[in-house]
Amino acid sequence: MRALHISDVHARVAASRIVEAAKRIGAELIVMSGDVESTSVLRELTSSFNTLYSSGNMDPYSVVDVAEELGILLDGKTIELHGVKFAGMGPYTEKKDEERLFSLVSPDDEWVLVSHIPPLNTEADLAFIGRHVGSKRVRRVIRELKPRLCLCGHVHESPAIFTLWETVVVNPGPAFQGRCAVVDFDSWTAKFSEI
Repeated sequence: MRALHISDVHARVAASRIVEAAKRIGAELIVMSGDVESTSVLRELTSSFNTLYSSGNMDPYSVVDVAEELGILLDGKTIELHGVKFAGMGPYTEKKDEERLFSLVSPDDEWVLVSHIPPLNTEADLAFIGRHVGSKRVRRVIRELKPRLCLCGHVHESPAIFTLWETVVVNPGPAFQGRCAVVDFDSWTAKFSEI
């Protein structure tokens, strides 16, 4: 299975452009790690493509509610596709989501963590102000529950693909700047691409 991973759309990228990119790379799935800021983008994507979503700090409640209604919201829950379990952590429900994940997944599972906020003190969370602004909770989940991948975003200036312990962490950079990542679930690898 192959996925298009995007983050930080900020209501500035048309759903049709995202779908075109997904088709071009042969994706079967679109994974969005927050800050979509558009209910219409979510609705259009799910009408034509398998889509999963974890909320971002800029997403209004209406976007999260629509994601819940569409059955694509990952915050504090899991959704399984093609034998891979996806679980999410939202920025405003992070503590509760972290607690739930410890009962939903185990280090032995083939699973993917989708979080808007990247793990703390990594290549993916260095803000322009020179400080690491990631999440201690996301880092703890990675360390203890060992997802195969962590798909994140949030820090626009820190696109990165690297391994933290046994987990490949992917911050594709902001979609509104044409950035995305291609994720291959057969090899558990990722690479940068463009939308």
